[in-house]
Amino acid sequence: MAKSTFLNLDDNLAAAISYALGPFTGIAALAMERENKFVRFHAMQSTVTFILLYVGIAVLRFIPIINWFNALFVPAMIVLKLFLAYQAFMAYKYKLPIIGDVADNQINK
Repeated sequence: MAKSTFLNLDDNLAAAISYALGPFTGIAALAMERENKFVRFHAMQSTVTFILLYVGIAVLRFIPIINWFNALFVPAMIVLKLFLAYQAFMAYKYKLPIIGDVADNQINK
């Protein structure tokens, strides 16, 4: 049976929700969840991943030659968000390369 978390949600559901609005729900989950490391890991991974991606999109908008890349970047970001939320919902601690290790290190300090 899954552990209960903030707002009395199962931990896999709370972890999946942390990906819903990218860094916004990730930060909210980090602020509300103090004990469950599974939820905190996914919330931290969501926050770091999508802040980096949003910064990347902003930078690409200022480079005219590759500005068209944003048209591909946004749908790919949505697919990534759905994939990560699904992995969290299935109670799997899927770690993205580099970012997953950063999130894990921050949670286990």
